[in-house]
Amino acid sequence: ENKDNSAGEETEDTEEIEETEENTSEGIAQESLQKKIYILIFLSKSCPPCKNYDSNIHSKVLDQYKDNSDIVVKKIYNDESPELFDKYNIEYTPTGYVINESNNKQEKTNGILPGQINETVKLVSGN
Repeated sequence: ENKDNSAGEETEDTEEIEETEENTSEGIAQESLQKKIYILIFLSKSCPPCKNYDSNIHSKVLDQYKDNSDIVVKKIYNDESPELFDKYNIEYTPTGYVINESNNKQEKTNGILPGQINETVKLVSGN
């Protein structure tokens, strides 16, 4: 765990976390008014499979949905948004979760690979 030894000074990390409102419940709720399907990827910065997802898989998931403006992909970290981990009952990382705002269907994915996520997207979208 990294600790800042400077007394009372804000670090860049603190400022960055404060500015990531899109990863809070409120930020997601506001954006969901405009979008249909959310793909939430729950991660921990200390988990090796999460680091692998972050560096090797996330870009592939983003590419898969880049032309579909109705689908939003978000990474959610346990130390930044613990309320979302509680809300969706996430116990293990990495975990994928797909929410369809238009029909209120939601489902955990069976994995975090692009094909596994896509199967869950199809399931909640009724396609």
